[in-house]
Amino acid sequence: ETAAESGTEDQNVAEAADTERSTSGNTLASDTSGTSATSNTGQVSLVRTEVPYSGVADVGIDPVQGDTLDRLIWRGTTAETVIALADPAFAAGGSPALAALADAVMAVRAEQPAEITGRDVALVEARLAWLAEAGRSRDIAVIADALPNDPEWLDWKKWLVVTQLLEMQDEQACRSVMYYSGRTLEAFWHKAKVICNAVQGDATSARFGADLLQATGQNDEIFGVLVDSLLDDVAVPAIDPASLEPLHIVLMEAAHHPIDRDGLNALSPASLQSVTGLRYLSDEARLVRAYRALEAGFLDHQAVAKQWRLANVEDGDVAMALSRHESMPTALTRAMVWRALDAEKTAARLALIAVALDVDVAEGAGMLMAPLYAELAEEALQFEGAKALLSDSGEPLATKLALLLAAGGKTVSADDFGAPLASAIDSVSSMKAGGTLAGMAMDGLDLWHLLPLFDSLSDDAGQNADTQPINWLGFDSEAAQASRSFVSTAPVRMRALDQAAAAGRTGETVLIAQQIVAAHGLDRLHPADAAQIHDALARIGQGDVAAAFANDVVAAHLLDTALATDAGGMPVAAPAAEEPAAEASDNMSGVDMSADGAPSDNNAS
Repeated sequence: ETAAESGTEDQNVAEAADTERSTSGNTLASDTSGTSATSNTGQVSLVRTEVPYSGVADVGIDPVQGDTLDRLIWRGTTAETVIALADPAFAAGGSPALAALADAVMAVRAEQPAEITGRDVALVEARLAWLAEAGRSRDIAVIADALPNDPEWLDWKKWLVVTQLLEMQDEQACRSVMYYSGRTLEAFWHKAKVICNAVQGDATSARFGADLLQATGQNDEIFGVLVDSLLDDVAVPAIDPASLEPLHIVLMEAAHHPIDRDGLNALSPASLQSVTGLRYLSDEARLVRAYRALEAGFLDHQAVAKQWRLANVEDGDVAMALSRHESMPTALTRAMVWRALDAEKTAARLALIAVALDVDVAEGAGMLMAPLYAELAEEALQFEGAKALLSDSGEPLATKLALLLAAGGKTVSADDFGAPLASAIDSVSSMKAGGTLAGMAMDGLDLWHLLPLFDSLSDDAGQNADTQPINWLGFDSEAAQASRSFVSTAPVRMRALDQAAAAGRTGETVLIAQQIVAAHGLDRLHPADAAQIHDALARIGQGDVAAAFANDVVAAHLLDTALATDAGGMPVAAPAAEEPAAEASDNMSGVDMSADGAPSDNNAS
């Protein structure tokens, strides 16, 4: 309203969205507790008894119908708690499904947390820092656009202009540029004005602005040569990537000058989602960009595979690509290895995939790469000599590849891997869906440590131990009795998770869960803690995310088992005639049980 009364037209345009959001925010924050009713006379007073807070923190992405997150995700949570939990160090990593939910929690426009007064700026800054680390450019742009034109938000306004120019939203970007360039001598805004004049077809004004910048001492040589290239199609000399700035990248894109992979680093992590739309990248930069987008969840595996195949780079020898990747794994070497494997059209690809998988699992990239490698493995199983290779190589290679296919969401066929291994993998899929316990699969794939998680999934499906008693002493195999070491979360942290979930504090529950998982990793987090996180997510109405999280945990452990396979092998249990104990364990979940929970005689070991 102050802006409207000032009579400044530019200010009206720049802050119109803020006025609209604040108005709707008042409606959002109000509820029946803010009115007074007198039932004895049948009259209702519309005078507020409590004035809801509405301010700078009332920004975000409006939830749409069907979203699992509503406007009440912070009800019962204080602003101080949200700020403490919104640590950007935990904004990525762990389960992709859980991380995406946490990002959505940070972005959504909701009823503000309790005790917000005096903490509104800090809350928005914390949300933006989280989303920046996650690379959520589109969500950040909505929030930054709604923020007032105050000094504390100036850096985000600059970022917004760069993002809008990268995404060819010239009208919105240049409106802000003209507003600020008329009020400040700061070089950024006048450089941006040159770009706006150029992309809007006013070459004369763009040239005048560039000359004026140089005359006033703003001698940015890279900016000058890129403006010359854009306006006059002048060849651009070699550019030092260490000197690149975001506006340089905007000019390079506008001038159709290829941006190399070092140039991508000139943009902040907050621009990652916008980078997925850049058209003028070098081929190596395209490979790296696709991997980063996959890592952040902006591209799926099919899209990444397509982009990697289309990149016009020299593949080289697959052995050389693997050697480089083993010595120093990076996003680029990972893409180059995948391309080299894709180009290998013989059954030898299977053994080479196993080597690449080991490197990536050890580096923490196994979850990301598993579906990509699984696609290549599935194709290679149809190559001539594939079955003979698996047979000659023995069980370790077959087991490793079967675990890869399972983690990557592919089918493990008995024709390719034999009935025992295929049956074990199928049993794991059944247990993930809440099916009954399959002892043989747990033995053969060394998954007994995941029993707490499988119990939780079974409880969801109504298949708990109380309805079908099990004699746990009957599982006496070496794998079942082995102990494993994991990282246990601090008990008070897990109590805080349960407390938030029990109270229905959705946002708080999600952020606590994400912090726990990101801190420890899916394969090192204690399975009992993973089961507790699964249950907490289900309690706050996030059943789909809870199921996806459990699937991510199981996939991470399958890959961990695959990594350990070469060290000594973890073969699937042999048929019953050779190892009766394994047969007994396998049948514990599906045969008649005696009244006291002991295995019936025909299944006893």
